[in-house]
Amino acid sequence: ALKVILETTIHSFINGFLPTVERTRRSAPDEDKSYLDGAVYLMGALLGKQKCSQMIACRTGKFVQNKMPGAQLAVMMAESMIPSSMLDWFGVVKQSVIERVDNCEADYFCTLSEEDQIEQNKKNL
Repeated sequence: ALKVILETTIHSFINGFLPTVERTRRSAPDEDKSYLDGAVYLMGALLGKQKCSQMIACRTGKFVQNKMPGAQLAVMMAESMIPSSMLDWFGVVKQSVIERVDNCEADYFCTLSEEDQIEQNKKNL
């Protein structure tokens, strides 16, 4: 009985709540969109979606680049202190700090909707 309840809860969360959040994010005014984007990226990363985690890393890199003078040098020096388990994530941060162009949305497509993910995969083929 507990298994059925758990499966039903997970199914309704993934097929009901997440697509609703995605639709709300797409239709939100620009001033609210950045907050909703951040929430979607965080939820996606917590659900194990690699592109969402990479989007957070990319956005983190752009934030550091804009707020910290000499960010490129600091990131290069910090790389030797990063644990090996985080090197992939930090590599995205480093690349984002070093690049001048803000292309996070173009490089990393993060969505909570499976339909959007399938459509994006078709575009990439």
